[in-house]
Amino acid sequence: MFSPIQLKAYDIVSLAFHVNLSFEPSDREPHFILSVRGKELEQTEKTAEAVPFNLDLHTAHTCEVNEEEKQADVYTLLTLEVNSDDDDFKQAPYRIEVSLGGAFVATRLPDDEKDRQEVFRIIHVNTASVLYGIMRQHVLELTRQTRFGGLMLPMLDFRPVIDALEPEKTQKKTRSPRKSKGEARKKASEG
Repeated sequence: MFSPIQLKAYDIVSLAFHVNLSFEPSDREPHFILSVRGKELEQTEKTAEAVPFNLDLHTAHTCEVNEEEKQADVYTLLTLEVNSDDDDFKQAPYRIEVSLGGAFVATRLPDDEKDRQEVFRIIHVNTASVLYGIMRQHVLELTRQTRFGGLMLPMLDFRPVIDALEPEKTQKKTRSPRKSKGEARKKASEG
């Protein structure tokens, strides 16, 4: 069965990539620290020789609901900053900031408002997850082209990430049912 959430298009909205040429290559394991808007959520296990990678996520999300068709046009913007702090960058091979925007359509929306709120949360979790998967691939390909080798970002569970965001950041609009071109022309000629 096809998912009720489909990606229609995505854009690399912005990309900044810096290589720390004074970083000494090694076989040290990466140590990932996950933050949402600067608030730390989790860390991987740290060894004494680990290379720090501070991952800071930001997301913005809009939903425009078409009540007649029981679907929503969704736009999600996901931004990832890796080692944006100068002290972190001095200890690591890369500094990266990338933003991806994705246009999605979500179908089969429930009628009940309480159920719909949970569906909107699930939509936000899934759209951010899809964009992060695309982002991971871009970061891996970019970093592979340096002397330090590819950086495979860890997979993430976006449920706690989305829960950490402020609820008012999601904007929802209700759209009137679309009129056919013939109806629109008829109405325009009457007025």
